[in-house]
Amino acid sequence: MKRVVFLIILMISALILAGCGKNNENPTSIQIQTTPILGQYLEDILYDNSENSLDTAFNFIENWHLIPYDYKVEIVYNTSIVIGEGYGQHFLDAIKEGNVHAVEEIMQKIAAAFHQNIMVGTLDEYRISYISFDYLLHQWPPQFFAFALPDFFESVRDYEHLIIDLRGTRGSIYNFFDFFRLVIRPNIRYLEEQDRISTGMYFFTNNVDAGARFYSPITNFSRVFVENNEHMLTSFNIPYLNKEHALSFNYVARDVAVFLPFYMLPPDRPFKGQIWILIDSYAGAGAQTAAWISQASGFAYLVGEAFSFDIEALRIQELEHGDFHITDVYGHALDKITPDHPNRPNMDALQTALDIILNQ
Repeated sequence: MKRVVFLIILMISALILAGCGKNNENPTSIQIQTTPILGQYLEDILYDNSENSLDTAFNFIENWHLIPYDYKVEIVYNTSIVIGEGYGQHFLDAIKEGNVHAVEEIMQKIAAAFHQNIMVGTLDEYRISYISFDYLLHQWPPQFFAFALPDFFESVRDYEHLIIDLRGTRGSIYNFFDFFRLVIRPNIRYLEEQDRISTGMYFFTNNVDAGARFYSPITNFSRVFVENNEHMLTSFNIPYLNKEHALSFNYVARDVAVFLPFYMLPPDRPFKGQIWILIDSYAGAGAQTAAWISQASGFAYLVGEAFSFDIEALRIQELEHGDFHITDVYGHALDKITPDHPNRPNMDALQTALDIILNQ
């Protein structure tokens, strides 16, 4: 009888130890194998299969004068975002000079960067999916949201975790909109009223006249400044606002919005697991904005390094030369964003997220 009891205790101990072994999985030993998500989708945009890259470059130069000015500016800007600072101007100079070989070389660099920009991977045994972005574009090509991204989301719909890696992701505040629409909004779980994302900012300033408007870089709408006073602040209901500091500014504008789902193919099937966003101090303003809104709205847990929110990137013409103060909808100053889970000792953001997931 004692022998049987001993064997039972031994078996239970073995099970407990096995369970402990799983819960204490070392995240630094786990590797996620990633592959490019876009592949041929985006290469076809740059290179028509009927002509070689030199012909494409020549045709691009020949037709440059037909491209609208705003789109030219966008091309030059995105070139620097995609392959490095300064390349946009170099590309523009090569086009104006008719330097076909230089234009061809830069277009080849762009094609190579497209291939490696968006990487995906999975840890099937842990039901973890992963997607990373090297840079955010302004106006994603239709192949991205019509084929590549929906295919990936569909393949991981039933996973328990989705990690979105925005560490070092380049792109300005104006590169934020399409990323938010195509990556965040398709995965908002709009099953109940509380599942929508609602967030925003308050802008305090001394430098405008009452009734002046500004174009909000966050919600993509024009907002009006009103006179800032105690009654106005009370009507806004900003619980954590430093009122003494806020009242030192003469005008305030409210920029708050509700973000509803934007479903792609297949419809009405958002990711139902937990979403994690990795961030660091090297991320551009577009990635910072996506991370901040995702954290502030409860859409995702933020993991990584604290970062100083690029307030300068939010400046618009009316506010360019004056002092102003920006808070979130609760009144917290947006000068520094602290992740829900800072990097753990001797771990980067990905290892920290994996450590939390595997040992929770």
